[in-house]
Amino acid sequence: MFPTAATPSGAEVCPVPPEELTPAKVGLEEEIEKFFGSLRSKTVGVAELLRSLNLKPIADSVRRAYKNVWHSQHNPTAIARLLVYKELQGIKSTGTLARLCKRNAAALGIDKVPGWRTLRSCCSREVEELVKWTAEKIREIAEQYGARLLYEEQDKKGKPSREEARKICKLAEKYVFSILNISSDYHNSKYSNEDMLNLLLHAALSNDFAENASKTLRESRPNWSVPDADTLLYHIKYHTKYGERRKERTKEEVEQMFIKAFDAIFKMAKRQNPKLFEGKKDVAIDFTDWLFYGKPDTQMVVGTKPMRGTHRAYKFGTICIVENGTRFTLLALPVENEDRREEEMVRVVEKLLKYATKKIKINRVYADRWFYRTEIVDVLRKFGLNFVIQAAKTPWVKKVIEENKDELPVVVEHMLKRNRPPYMKERVKLFIVRSDKSEDGVVCFATNLDVDEKSAERYAELFKRRWGIETSYRVENNFRPKTTSKSPVVRLFYFMFSVCVYNLWVIANLILSSASAAVSEKPIITAKMFIIAMQTDLAEKPPP
Repeated sequence: MFPTAATPSGAEVCPVPPEELTPAKVGLEEEIEKFFGSLRSKTVGVAELLRSLNLKPIADSVRRAYKNVWHSQHNPTAIARLLVYKELQGIKSTGTLARLCKRNAAALGIDKVPGWRTLRSCCSREVEELVKWTAEKIREIAEQYGARLLYEEQDKKGKPSREEARKICKLAEKYVFSILNISSDYHNSKYSNEDMLNLLLHAALSNDFAENASKTLRESRPNWSVPDADTLLYHIKYHTKYGERRKERTKEEVEQMFIKAFDAIFKMAKRQNPKLFEGKKDVAIDFTDWLFYGKPDTQMVVGTKPMRGTHRAYKFGTICIVENGTRFTLLALPVENEDRREEEMVRVVEKLLKYATKKIKINRVYADRWFYRTEIVDVLRKFGLNFVIQAAKTPWVKKVIEENKDELPVVVEHMLKRNRPPYMKERVKLFIVRSDKSEDGVVCFATNLDVDEKSAERYAELFKRRWGIETSYRVENNFRPKTTSKSPVVRLFYFMFSVCVYNLWVIANLILSSASAAVSEKPIITAKMFIIAMQTDLAEKPPP
């Protein structure tokens, strides 16, 4: 029976027949699978990949496309590599391809690069169709194995200059910080919006309270205009147009302001590097706690699992791209309802997915044990998304593990049920694999993917990408100023501000990496240097 395609409403459409593979495509797919199956690194350059693959089926098609005898001076295998390289790199014309590959012929294992006329004459319809299919299959199988393809930038070399870093800071100030308007509307206000944000950045840099950050910033930068902590917090909490009665800012206003800021960061990133969000991306969705030690009836504080002397916290849901090299938080939203906390968390998940699906194409969604519930699977199905969720070891799951402990990995069908209103049930596949990290030596996952015993371990390995969201939480905490304020507006502002600064730092490194053609697992610009650069840019901005 053919698989059916899901729609966001959950309805089914006409069956989609599987693709009929020609012998040429079968051979190429086996070759690509073999390459990534033996790959030990998580990253591989496009040139290295093509040099290692046997592209004989494409070379045979190229040979059939030869128009004139003088083409025989060029190796069809070399032309096949160049055409797949063109498709993977997104190069538009054969002229550009011939010019760029002269600089990179050795890396591709090519002795003599053909001219653009030769390349164009070899591109028959058969060749073009097979080249596009091969490039797409390379991307697809790379995703399955969690490998990152490194795309060479041919025209840019060297380390990023200070001017390039400053340019990104100026873009952040222009497109993002202008949205975070917390200064007075009065035209003769003593402190500008840049002064307020500068103090926040310094508090984030030093991971300190606003009061102490104000004192240290004044001492280190006596020529800068630095507000005190009371002024900063007042302007965050209130609309402060002088001559009128002050009006308290609402949580909804702060939330909408930061959603606009997230939109601006996303657009800025796409404008600077269109490749960043191309194709389908793996995302992780999770909740993080900002622990609270005050009274339990404090506004926006909800219950959480006991940790470090408290079971109360400000809780936020986030959705984050967790691709290798692109860990970017698309959106963060607060959980506010303590009385119906779990229902509120499900609603937050739905809001996060609705936002994310408008921004990117989602490949798979990863989530931890809390998300192993019927309501979440129902939401994911409504959006037509593939998912891998770590499953709780219920008595039934433990029985399956015990029965198959000598035959792992194992895949079984399972029906998730909600036994209270609104009643619902969702069918999933459970796959159980061995794990050194688990106390009982096994780990269990729920998915709607077409997983079997052969692919189960690979999907379990891909699930490790979810830890990228934990890494982002750890770094975002370093960007968050400290506070003892019980104001939900201040808490919400501080949290969302830290996520925005984290996103800007991630985007800065991705843009700088692209500009310098540098390939490194370490950030090109450290968080500290990035914040200092932004502070300097804000402080040097002329008054309006």
